[in-house]
Amino acid sequence: RSLGFFLRGQSQFADAFQTFQQALELSLESNNYDHALSSLNGIGLTLRDVGRHSQAIDCFQQCLNLAREVGYRN
Repeated sequence: RSLGFFLRGQSQFADAFQTFQQALELSLESNNYDHALSSLNGIGLTLRDVGRHSQAIDCFQQCLNLAREVGYRN
C-alpha cells in the first residue's frame, strides 16, 4: 500500500495501480479493512490522476460503501 503511494508520487501510475490492486486483494482476504479502504482510495486517486474520472468516482463510491458496511461513520 505504501509502495503504491510512493509509485503514484513518482508518476508511475500503472505500477501504482497494480500495487494498490494487489494490496486490496490481500487486505480483503485478511479482513484488514483499514488497509482495504486505503488501497481503494489509492486506486481512486490513481485513476483520477490518469484522467479516468468516471472509474475513479466508482472506486471512491466502493470505498465509501465498504466503510459504511464495516461500521465507519466519519
